[in-house]
Amino acid sequence: MISPLCGIYKRYIILIQKTINCVIIYLGFIIPTVFIKDEFRFYFFSREETRKHIHVSSPNGEAKIWIEPEVSVAKVVNLSQQEVNKIVSLVNENLEIINEHWNIHFNQN
Repeated sequence: MISPLCGIYKRYIILIQKTINCVIIYLGFIIPTVFIKDEFRFYFFSREETRKHIHVSSPNGEAKIWIEPEVSVAKVVNLSQQEVNKIVSLVNENLEIINEHWNIHFNQN
């Protein structure tokens, strides 16, 4: 289900509706959600940097995870080691989805 906040971006969301639930625009950055699992929201910031990575937020904190050259933790704020381990595991389980949506969002083949 698409939240009312996302209704404005309905056409964009329909194109990649399989896993992207919401697109948020904040201070000129487009922030598409790639997927949500448990309490974790996995998303990109547009116009940030070219090295492939994903951001993750939860009620407890946030993390930035490098996707290339291999999955590794770039930054953690207020998350336990157990939460970080779960995030890394979820990233590894969903690498295909993350890569697919990175390529769509950043117009890469």
